[in-house]
Amino acid sequence: MREGLPMWNDDETPVADQAIQIAYEAALGDFLVRFNRLENLVGDVLQKAFERLGRPDLHRKNDALSDKLHTLELVGLAFPTMHKPNVAGLASLNGQRNTLAHGHFDQNPFSGEYMVVGKKGPVNLPLSTIREAAAKVQAAIEDVQGCLAFLWFDER
Repeated sequence: MREGLPMWNDDETPVADQAIQIAYEAALGDFLVRFNRLENLVGDVLQKAFERLGRPDLHRKNDALSDKLHTLELVGLAFPTMHKPNVAGLASLNGQRNTLAHGHFDQNPFSGEYMVVGKKGPVNLPLSTIREAAAKVQAAIEDVQGCLAFLWFDER
């Protein structure tokens, strides 16, 4: 490696520090694993709600999450005493999920800086933002679990 410059391959092309990408992958993996849990939990709430309403045939487990969130709001109308999760917050997290899941990591080999490049172009998502989003997903999981607990134990 040349002193004061980025790492170089044998063919003299620059290579950015891989530690940055490894940290990004870890934060992304944490976010996506938590988000998958959240998405499955929303599906579980809807399935249990339709069972409680005597209409399990109405549960559409293959719907996009945005559609499931709309259905979750409607389920709240059928169960007025059920805890109402922050659907707008869930929708926002879904947008972040789409950006992260469908974007790719593009790193400048000279500076090490990176962007997440998606359909709408490059987005600056520092690790701190991804980690904060993962923490918000965890809070959302705990929020939505209140709905499922209600549906398991309420005697309506």
